[in-house]
Amino acid sequence: MSISKHPLAKALLPLAIASVFSTQAMAAPTDQEIDALWQTIEELQQQVAEAAEWKAPNTLIHMAGYADVNFVSVENSNGDGSNSFSTASFAPIFHYQYKNSVMLETELAFSVNELGETEVEMEYFTIDYVLNDNAILVMGRFLSPLGQFRQNFHPSWINKLPSAPQGFGHGGAAPIADVGAQLRGGFKIGSSISANYAAYIGNGVAAEMSAADNDDLEEAHSPGFNADQDGNKNIGGRFGIYMPDNKLDLGLSWATGKAGEIYNPDAAPDLSANDFNVKRDWDFIGADFTWHMGGLDIRGEYLKQSYGARGASATADFDASYIQVAYRFPSTKWEVVARTSTYTNPEGTLDRSTAGVNYIFNSNIVAKAAFESNSNDANTAEDRMLVQMAYGF
Repeated sequence: MSISKHPLAKALLPLAIASVFSTQAMAAPTDQEIDALWQTIEELQQQVAEAAEWKAPNTLIHMAGYADVNFVSVENSNGDGSNSFSTASFAPIFHYQYKNSVMLETELAFSVNELGETEVEMEYFTIDYVLNDNAILVMGRFLSPLGQFRQNFHPSWINKLPSAPQGFGHGGAAPIADVGAQLRGGFKIGSSISANYAAYIGNGVAAEMSAADNDDLEEAHSPGFNADQDGNKNIGGRFGIYMPDNKLDLGLSWATGKAGEIYNPDAAPDLSANDFNVKRDWDFIGADFTWHMGGLDIRGEYLKQSYGARGASATADFDASYIQVAYRFPSTKWEVVARTSTYTNPEGTLDRSTAGVNYIFNSNIVAKAAFESNSNDANTAEDRMLVQMAYGF
């Protein structure tokens, strides 16, 4: 920065000159006095540069996140902790940005188990490099870019109900996370339509097998493996378009690859007993939409994971869907929400219908109360009453 262009330098330079000549008024300066003057100017220029760096630093640090507290009352509870208050989660999100080119971001999830012990998990950790206005390269452990709910709507202050749709949580049909690299961004299509995209390559998923019968595939497992145990990368992504005139967002997701088999996922970090050398074909498809009109918000999603046959074990599909309708009454803080969801896996079908009312203190603080009706093929699912206070920051 030129010292002559900085207002602080312009103000201090006359003082520096005056200090040199204060005792030699009207006398010609000596060489030593001129050298002293230049040294003073250089020191002022350094101070001005340091001040400018402080006002416009190259590195910025920012913290966001969310937290919630809950009360859950289960129908036909027998005093086994089914009617309880809980501090469900505290999830701080940290951003460390260097200029406008590189950003490190991570989310930690703090929770308290039934024994009162604090547990910590890393939901994601990535280093993002901005290639241009339309593309960002994301590297590390990231939330799966497939579908919408998991990557965008699951935080408690964004989710309009106190629980997730069936099949959109851990072990469901929606992939949770992956470790690898993805390219994300967006661009304009014409003058009124925006497109957004995400394409990724990652270590992939695993098929969780039954401990009693290794030919029985029980659950889709996608925690974000930190090693490619089956030796095959999975690829996929999502493409969406947003039409602001109609407030309509549409998206399609697709992925393919291989999946190893895992028999005891709780045995981490030692996965040597799991047969990742047995590989199944793995495919994913999904579609989602959101639509807004005034206080009305309608959204839905369908997704399906398919695992190919292996030996005596047949193919296995995990599919889930939901439709959600929310309406905020004009000029009030009250909102009503209803959602129906279905999840089908090799063991059967689970259905969930949820209806609730929200009081929105402001855009990031919301109190929710909802009734949830659950059913499954075995008639063992219980209905629940849910109350939640969620805070986004």
